[in-house]
Formats: sequence, structure tokens, C-alpha cells
Amino acid sequence: MQLPSLFSHYYLIKEFSKREIFSRYRGSVLGIWWALLTPILMLLIFTFVFGEIFQAKWHGGSGNIAEFSVQLYAGLVVFWFFNEVITKSPGLIVSQSNYVTKVIFPLEILPVVTLIGSLFHLLINLAILLIAVAAVYQEIHLSILALPLIILVTMPMLLGAGWIFSALGVYVRDISTLIGVFMSMVMFLSPIFYPIEAVPQWSRWLFEINPMSLPIEWIRGCV
Repeated sequence: MQLPSLFSHYYLIKEFSKREIFSRYRGSVLGIWWALLTPILMLLIFTFVFGEIFQAKWHGGSGNIAEFSVQLYAGLVVFWFFNEVITKSPGLIVSQSNYVTKVIFPLEILPVVTLIGSLFHLLINLAILLIAVAAVYQEIHLSILALPLIILVTMPMLLGAGWIFSALGVYVRDISTLIGVFMSMVMFLSPIFYPIEAVPQWSRWLFEINPMSLPIEWIRGCV
């Protein structure tokens, strides 16, 4: 896939991206505010279950539930970004059959549109994370300036995965279900609920081959 090809479809990508972002909330009472409320509600649920019921403490931390929530959310932010792109990809071409079968349509833009929609939610989640960091630690380090670089590093990888899975989804319909199950497994095999230092040495290779592990650790290092 060549970048000039994508740039030539800039207007189409822009319009489809706007539809991708806003169509999800169209007709709901709170509208786009759900993009802000949903991650906050999910964070509260995860914090209650793991922090209060399971009494989970952050490895090497102070044991404060607020600190646990911040570290947990840093991991969830990355997972949600990956999960949205990867789980949507297999159905992208199939779901747009009205465009694909009737006109000459640039299929390569569909994963780009999904990535942009996911990026919109990622930026909201990162804003929530930074507010939480400021509230819990009473300071924000200059290292947060590296956050855009982390995002830029992950985007080509996710876009490549989107192109691959969207193509496979046309021929192997079961892949949507398989990816859903796989991502549920990956969620617990990623350093989301715990730092990678807490993983036994013999099984650490599972986390080293996990493409989410490094971005999660990088973002935690920034905040």
C-alpha cells in the first residue's frame, strides 16, 4: 500500500471518518458525551472489582487504590485502542458491500477510517489519564511529551493489521469470532492489570511477543 494512494482519497477518508466517529452516538440522549463517559464507567468497574473485591495492589507501588486505578487505566487505554481496530477490521469490507459492489471503491481506506475513529477515542482516554495522573500524583512530568511518538509508532502496526484482517474477513467469516476470543485472551496476557515485572520469568516471553506490551509500558513510563 502506497501513501500517495491514501492521500489522493483524503476527502473520502475525512468524510468516512466523521461518520465513523459520530454515527456510533447518533440518536442517543447523551450523544458524543458517551465517548467520555464509557471509559470512565469501565475504569470504575475494573477498579472496584480488582481493587476492592480482589484487593489487588500494584506491584512495587504504595498499595493505594488510586495509584492502582491510574496504572490500570494506562493499560486499558492501549488495549481499547488495539481492540477497537482489530475486532472491527474483519467486517469492514463485508459491511460496506453496498459501496464495494456498486461503484469502484478504494477498499484500502476502510482500515484507515477505523484507525482514525479509534484514535479519536484514544485521545479522549489519554486526556482522562492525564487528569487522573495530575489528581493522584499532584504533578505531570515532561515525559508526557513522548506520548505522540508512542501513538505514531503503534499506528502503522495497527493499520497493517487492519488491512490484513479486513482482507481475510472477506474469505474467512469465522475470523471475526476468532479475533474476538483471541483479544479477550490477550487482555489478560498483557501487562494491564499488573506490571510486566510481576510476571514469572519462565512465561515472560509471552509478553515479549505481545505487541501491546511495549506501548503499555511506554505510556506508564511517560505518566
